[in-house]
Amino acid sequence: MSLLKINPTGQVHLDFLLLEQYGLITLMSMIEPMRIANRLNGDALFSWQCLTPTGQPVAASNGMTLNDVVHYRQPLPLRSDPGWPDNLVVVSSFNPTGQVDRPLRHWLKHLSARSVPLVSVDTAAIVLADSGVVGGRRITGHWEYFAAFRALGLDVVDSRVEMDRGLFSCAGVQAAMELMLFLIESHGGAALAAQVAEQLVVNGTRHGHESQRSPLASRRSIFHPRLARAVNLMEAGLATPLPIQQIAAQCHVSTRQLERLFQTVLQTSPSAFLLLLRLQNGQRLLLETDLSIQRIAEQCGLGSGSYFARLYRRQFGLSPSMQRQQVRHRLAAGQGL
Repeated sequence: MSLLKINPTGQVHLDFLLLEQYGLITLMSMIEPMRIANRLNGDALFSWQCLTPTGQPVAASNGMTLNDVVHYRQPLPLRSDPGWPDNLVVVSSFNPTGQVDRPLRHWLKHLSARSVPLVSVDTAAIVLADSGVVGGRRITGHWEYFAAFRALGLDVVDSRVEMDRGLFSCAGVQAAMELMLFLIESHGGAALAAQVAEQLVVNGTRHGHESQRSPLASRRSIFHPRLARAVNLMEAGLATPLPIQQIAAQCHVSTRQLERLFQTVLQTSPSAFLLLLRLQNGQRLLLETDLSIQRIAEQCGLGSGSYFARLYRRQFGLSPSMQRQQVRHRLAAGQGL
């Protein structure tokens, strides 16, 4: 049974809402499987259209634009109801905040009220949350924005693909393709999805609930089991970090032994390493959300906005407000992050 709405012709029609700085490769990783499915099937099982908030082309994160776009409110004959999308895919990447005005938020709320299936791609969870349409449903997105998702109160799941009550979400390029293969299977059958995967030279679908990233210790090639456990405990509790003594106890070493491990392998102390992780988390929140400096400090477990700003300047060489301003100037100029 198809997980998406089918129009009277028997097609699944998807409208892709493209926001400035979206990932072009991610968009194509969803469109190409549908094109191949149509070719292999002989009949057009899928149709699609790209929308923008203004009806004009918007630049992708690589600076390229697609000219074949229409305004998101324009009636389209392929829809079941010409005034509304059958299924909406929101595609964003860098700078997802600040792109959704009141009319677009109102439109997204209407879609949610009409139970239109919604697909969130990459960072679009922030857009949907800003429009008030997530409604407590589980959602995922690119791992780099997890801190931003959680700061907005979203029930973010560390998986590549997530599906919860008509809300579909995926993390990025490969995850978007995995989700599309799964949706092709639900509408056209497992055999067709397998053929599409073969044409794309991918090994079918992976388990969508797998974590997007390896634990921090693995990413940093930390092989000592107790040190690895300590590092992973730190990463898992950035907002409310455990005292170093408790981390040592959970790793079955003394505080002094843990300090020696950190110094020998990482050339730093446990407290300095933890502080760096918290500041890096703060930097992500600073660049990916509109949260105040005080709110970011709280999310990083640093309490005071002034204390966070002082530590931030010491670590990164400029104040949080200055870095946020610099990045937004670059984004406004189309230079990307």
